[in-house]
Amino acid sequence: MNIKGTLKYLVSRADGFINHMSGWGGRRDKGEKFYFRQERRLSRYELDNLYADHELAWKVVDLLPDNALRKWIDINHESGPAVLLLLKKIGLRSALNEALKMARLHGGSAIFLDIDDGGLPSEPVVPYRVKGIRGCHVIDRYYLQPKEARRTLRHEMYQLGAVDNPGLTGVVDIHHSRLLLFYGRKASRDWMIANNGWGVSIVNQVARCLTAYSVTHGVVPNIAQDFIQGVLKMQGLNAMDFDSEVDQKKFDNRLDAMMVSKSTINELLIDSEDEYSRHTTNVAGLNDLIRNPERRLVAATGMPHTVLLGETPGGGINAGKGDSQEKDWNKATGAFQEEHVRPPLEYVLELVAPLFKADEIPFEFCPLDVPSEKERAEVYKLASEADKNYSEIQALSPQQIARNAFSGPSFSLQRNLEPDEIEEPEELDIEDDDEETDSTDPLSSDS
Repeated sequence: MNIKGTLKYLVSRADGFINHMSGWGGRRDKGEKFYFRQERRLSRYELDNLYADHELAWKVVDLLPDNALRKWIDINHESGPAVLLLLKKIGLRSALNEALKMARLHGGSAIFLDIDDGGLPSEPVVPYRVKGIRGCHVIDRYYLQPKEARRTLRHEMYQLGAVDNPGLTGVVDIHHSRLLLFYGRKASRDWMIANNGWGVSIVNQVARCLTAYSVTHGVVPNIAQDFIQGVLKMQGLNAMDFDSEVDQKKFDNRLDAMMVSKSTINELLIDSEDEYSRHTTNVAGLNDLIRNPERRLVAATGMPHTVLLGETPGGGINAGKGDSQEKDWNKATGAFQEEHVRPPLEYVLELVAPLFKADEIPFEFCPLDVPSEKERAEVYKLASEADKNYSEIQALSPQQIARNAFSGPSFSLQRNLEPDEIEEPEELDIEDDDEETDSTDPLSSDS
């Protein structure tokens, strides 16, 4: 073997340190033998059963959509109450909740908008013909697939029918403008094209972590049953011949006597030469053994420990309340709202905006954080100090401050003026430059 072949045999990587004596970095390095294996994809039925029966799988699916839609939205338009009533009538909020959950469970879902524009489901929506939306219908991803796959993943037409359901017949073409599409977690385009254009199931990604969590917690009851073991040292036991009926009879009689005493006087009766003791199983490190799968599950789901497992990471009575984790959770939920909830809401509001004679209907998500009494008191104090300053410099009158702060259903921090309350600035009298300079002016050039 030449030098080049020898080096190729000894060295399997050339971008780091190599030690030929220990084998580190070469073919004898065990760390070099690791490779990533594709995880098995759970079937739709396995995912459904896991979601229905596992104590944490449903949390992985439900908690984020529930928190994202918990406070709903605030319409920043004069027709806000009427718009919210329309969204409630068509059931958009509940449809969004179900679709987001199914997308996280199965990797995708859709909402069919029953739009009243005189067109067929296979025809594009004509915005100026929209007279309303009759309802929303959630569609499982297994019943919907692109009619013609595109690498851009922006499919023009979808087919609703017997996808992965050979017992059903009939296919309906639906134009993408009548659908709200949701994805669990997006992957590469090639991966999604191979998956009928849908994303990754969140539950499938954390299935191994859920298994590790269940196994470690399932071992605890078995350990508890064997935590205390009774040990009886019986005199002459080794000398007995259990093939002999006499010795076997003596042994059975001694056991029967012990059981009778236990059931009669609730005490174990033994011979003076016998010994009875209890031994406890050493469970040191069991808590750490359980916590490691929990931490891995928390990291895999991206959910705070307090939200997913219902306890602080410390787990003790005197542990913190997890306020910081709750704020982080609400921040993560806010990002989820912007990515997955805002686009479909904007599209629906764009369709119904002409019904309310508006070009657009802006909205904001209601705040998820609920301030404490102390935090609200501090805000009121700062607002009152600012109002005092406005009043002292005559920027606002006490009546204007009271109207802005207390006219609504709750205390408002906004301070606005009506158009008729805004005074035009007075014009300044500026002397003409051509006027004759006063001879008494000490700054005059003639002086």
